[in-house]
Amino acid sequence: MSLPANQSSGRSWLASLLHEPLLHFLIAAGLLLVAFHFFARPELKVSAPMLNGLRKDYEAKMGRPATALEIAKIANDYVEDEILYREALRNGLTQDNRVRGMLIQTMRTTLRPILSEPSDAELENLRKETPDVYRFPARVGFEHVSFADAKSIPDGLLEKLRGGQKPTSFGETVQLANPLPPTYRPQLERIFGPAFTIALTKCKEGEWVGPLTSARGVHYVRVLKQEPEREMPLEEIRSTLISKWMIRNEAAAITNKVIELRRSYNVVMPANLSPAS
Repeated sequence: MSLPANQSSGRSWLASLLHEPLLHFLIAAGLLLVAFHFFARPELKVSAPMLNGLRKDYEAKMGRPATALEIAKIANDYVEDEILYREALRNGLTQDNRVRGMLIQTMRTTLRPILSEPSDAELENLRKETPDVYRFPARVGFEHVSFADAKSIPDGLLEKLRGGQKPTSFGETVQLANPLPPTYRPQLERIFGPAFTIALTKCKEGEWVGPLTSARGVHYVRVLKQEPEREMPLEEIRSTLISKWMIRNEAAAITNKVIELRRSYNVVMPANLSPAS
């Protein structure tokens, strides 16, 4: 059975095309381009000696051995910096071995997102992560009769003070305000020491007590005012919290972008250390 003339000629043309060297070349070139796109990623290798050097530098700064998690972070931080460095060069930034760190930081800056200010709820959540940092400590104000040591204390002093005798009639000259205005607890600890400060905070207002020993001597005290610790108003710490929130979220956004860039590299780690995903 013979084929129609037009069908026969079409098959003849196709057979001729399939034997055309130029077609074979174009197909091969296309396959190479596809393979290059998917497989020919630049290598970024963290060798064991390099990682060992980075680990030693870290341990010298910290003064202790690095944990397994810290070693993994050291390696991945190096990879992140190297990616940023290469991307900086690829984007035409000035190449200078002396300013590698500057180029990395410049690249980080180019990846920095534009963030809107956080809401009050986000700031409150940030505050709750470290609540003690954003609290006013307790304050205590008191008057005192102070001595360099116990040998100078007159007999029956506490009874005389509680009986109404003026405290200025007793004591030695010390470089302390008297009465001492309400003072934050950390300041009291620096002046008198922790043990004295703890004892002072347990005293009742308006009652002479003693003797209390401090780093400055021996004291009889009458607490005039106790103020408990309190939370700082949001408006007083807003700028601090906003700055902390911005730094954290910018860093997270940059890290995410570096992770995307990292997919363009063939990252090679030591056998016992897996690269971050």
